[in-house]
Amino acid sequence: MLEYLNSLDHQLFYFIVTKLHIENLDGLISVWRDKYFWFPLYLGLILWLVINYKNGGTICLV
Repeated sequence: MLEYLNSLDHQLFYFIVTKLHIENLDGLISVWRDKYFWFPLYLGLILWLVINYKNGGTICLV
């Protein structure tokens, strides 16, 4: 079963890369892959957890 899922994953990835390649999105995807792009989202999620759930949010983070 695991081999089948791995094969399916590779086929899907190959299809997306070869058949659905859109050059205009290359720049956008390279920005999305940058780890600093997602930093505000993670920071906001952490603050939301701590503010709304206090001790439970802190325990969840740990």
